[in-house]
Amino acid sequence: METLLPGDENPDPGSEAVAALAQAMASAPEKNYDIREIANDFGVSFSTFRRRWGEQFDVPPGQYLHNLRIAECCRLMTETDLPIVEIAQCVGIEDPAYFSRIFKQRIGMTPSAYRTIHSEMRR
Repeated sequence: METLLPGDENPDPGSEAVAALAQAMASAPEKNYDIREIANDFGVSFSTFRRRWGEQFDVPPGQYLHNLRIAECCRLMTETDLPIVEIAQCVGIEDPAYFSRIFKQRIGMTPSAYRTIHSEMRR
């Protein structure tokens, strides 16, 4: 059914770019994203993109992507028996030492400790 209410005929390209990037990141957190290129593809400046992103999210795009990656790692560690190094690679983090460091910073424990605690809860 179509609405007869007046709509926004000219959607904000900055907000569209933000929505597109957030959706792409959620769908494929393993990929790397060039934010300047995405902003350019939507015809907005990088500063406009960053401003629109800040209006919708509390964290910058890079941290948002890291949060998605860590969340996906947590899911994979609890739902699969894949090696932790392989899980990190599945979400686009190639360096195991870097992965352990950021995981511990965000979650408060090492990946192996997280897996041990959550695998015991699964049983």
